[in-house]
Amino acid sequence: MKGMRVGFLCAVLLVLALQVSDAAAVSANFLFSMSAVGAKSVVVDNNGYIYTSVTGGIKKFDNNGNYVLTLKPDMTGEEWTFIPEGISLDPQGNLLVVDWANSKVWRLSPTGAVLQKIGSYGDADGQLFSPQDVAVDAQGNVYILDTGHSRVQKYTASGTFVKKWGTPGLNDGQFSYPHGIAVDSLGYVYVTEYNGERVQKFTSNGGFISKWVNVQNSQIPFFSGPMGIDVKFGYAFIANNGDDEVLIYADGGKYKSVFKLDTGYHESLDVFVDASKKIYCVQSGGIYVYQLTGLGEILNPSILQMLLF
Repeated sequence: MKGMRVGFLCAVLLVLALQVSDAAAVSANFLFSMSAVGAKSVVVDNNGYIYTSVTGGIKKFDNNGNYVLTLKPDMTGEEWTFIPEGISLDPQGNLLVVDWANSKVWRLSPTGAVLQKIGSYGDADGQLFSPQDVAVDAQGNVYILDTGHSRVQKYTASGTFVKKWGTPGLNDGQFSYPHGIAVDSLGYVYVTEYNGERVQKFTSNGGFISKWVNVQNSQIPFFSGPMGIDVKFGYAFIANNGDDEVLIYADGGKYKSVFKLDTGYHESLDVFVDASKKIYCVQSGGIYVYQLTGLGEILNPSILQMLLF
């Protein structure tokens, strides 16, 4: 029985290796676009509604790209106007929105009702300076990319500060203008660095795991100002701003594929992949939606563990 199990596992690993190594299999077929001048970030909820941060608010579209409404929190008592940056979704389908100007994150309902505020301006634990992006794990913990302090800060779903990690620099666990953050289904945290031109992977408590960096004299496309990131189906999708493209890596750090955004805008700001493997790409003129084909899916490591034991 053990021999059969090991043999089956080897077959699974072979399929896995073929999935990861086939760099030419992925294609992205254009579906439709939405006009959203000044777009910066994008998420799609389980009902198919599309949200993108623009100057002064969050635009909401239906699953065909038709405009629905613009969400904006009540700014009474706030010092500065609302300047949204990165956005994410919690397990209940509410929006987490980074307010760059006021150094906080708003939790909004899908209709724009204010449910919570996390963080405030300052240097202490739990305080923020020019935050850029936000991610939420399956338990509802919130990870804020505190870009002005070159660190990640972790909070409970209720907004209680848990811990922080990162300092300015280029060593492992340090950051050089971190821009995008994502959490995968297993709780691993990924951070892109615009100036550092790399991606770092951490445990949910900030333990450094690995980094993906440019390799000279390689056929793999260079990181050039990487910005937004999403991790789904065992892959990381990275908005590579300097080269107007999306890079696709296996979440273990092996390069998979790339596709260019041939829209006339010379940028790639953010990316989101939904359950049907549609990919939503942000450029300053709006959101461009493609259907990914040939991607496959990397087997979840927890399943491999079950097969072994």
